[in-house]
Amino acid sequence: MLFIPFIIHDLSIFIEGLKYYSKATLGEWKIQDWQSSGEKPFTISRGYGFAIYFYDFISGSVERRLNTLKIFHLIISVISGLSVFIIYLKKKNKIKDIRLFLIFGLKFFLMIFFVFIQIPYNYLFIVPLFLFIPILSELINSKKIIITSL
Repeated sequence: MLFIPFIIHDLSIFIEGLKYYSKATLGEWKIQDWQSSGEKPFTISRGYGFAIYFYDFISGSVERRLNTLKIFHLIISVISGLSVFIIYLKKKNKIKDIRLFLIFGLKFFLMIFFVFIQIPYNYLFIVPLFLFIPILSELINSKKIIITSL
């Protein structure tokens, strides 16, 4: 919803952005001209995320492997979001701090989302890492973590 004011003048911007992302993703999943033969695609083989496993263990063309990851990514993202919601519904009477639960739920969702992202650029993984800051702040504010001076 936050992006609506930016695209309201031309609603096709969102669709065009998705098309561009898909085109860029396919380019990142192919061996680059500067790479030696036999190497794996540079970006997905750098150790960030699980995209490389879909490249290695799914048979077929690069497009098929990428589409398999996209479908899996969508399914696992929906399941992770729903699981947080279901846990909330089942345990809402036992949850003592709803803010902390929601922050942990968001962190869990983002962790799952980013680990299966199609182009695993290393800077993307900073987002879940920095989400630790409000978690730590909330833990300190609720006195679950007490910091004392030495």
